[in-house]
Amino acid sequence: MNNDAYVKRHYNINMPQMALGGLSEAWLFRELGDIHWEMLSAGLGAPSSKLLDANGDRLYATFTCIKMISSVPLLQFCENDEITVEGNISRFGAGVYFGNLIFGNSSQQIEVQLMTSFTKRSSENSNHSLLKGQPIIPAASPIPEIKKLPDLAMDYRRIRGAGGEKSILFECLYDIQPYHDINGVGLLYFAAYPIINDLCEMRNKDIPPSWCMEMSTVSRDIYYFGNCDISDKILYRLHEEKKNDKVTTLVSSLARVSDGMVIAHITTSKTTC
Repeated sequence: MNNDAYVKRHYNINMPQMALGGLSEAWLFRELGDIHWEMLSAGLGAPSSKLLDANGDRLYATFTCIKMISSVPLLQFCENDEITVEGNISRFGAGVYFGNLIFGNSSQQIEVQLMTSFTKRSSENSNHSLLKGQPIIPAASPIPEIKKLPDLAMDYRRIRGAGGEKSILFECLYDIQPYHDINGVGLLYFAAYPIINDLCEMRNKDIPPSWCMEMSTVSRDIYYFGNCDISDKILYRLHEEKKNDKVTTLVSSLARVSDGMVIAHITTSKTTC
């Protein structure tokens, strides 16, 4: 564990970090989440399994927003490329935390903003009703406190308050895959959301089979509004498709079938490689 709220890691891109011939977005999201967790744990003076509120209840860091933008399509990160990630973290009050990460090298970079809060379970039998929580912040915590909410948080509030998209261009159901989608504490893993989105995206008859090899992510914004039980089904909906030169931007949502609650709003831009 680091002794401050800052992380720097070095990698060579090899097969575990790759998919479809370039950088794996699934690996990237998992790694960025791990980095954010490391900074949280270092700043709060406890490993993730020991983060508690004042009542002694276990807390979970819950991702509420991720914005990622890359200077090149992810498929242009190549095998054996040397890359570095640097990250820092700040907080607004005791409950909302912001990570800023830069991932890449001198010729290609990915900038990521993350926002998390803390939640705890109201029931051991359901992930539908997670309660907000606040960790105990040590007096010597190195996580700096900011006095004004950044634009990331304001965007989250705006999109959550908008009430969802009206148009539906395509929709399909997704069955949760427990071995892939559920994390170590029984929640739908934040890093599974973009992959679920893309798997459903490929079911659209208007998307050619070659799409996954010809188009690659350059930016993705995910706003997280809820979670799922392992027995839930997810409804994917494509709301908007915009094309500008070589870039296609898709606006979509994921919802729980059991009660219709939208659990994520996702905007993804992909470009030809």
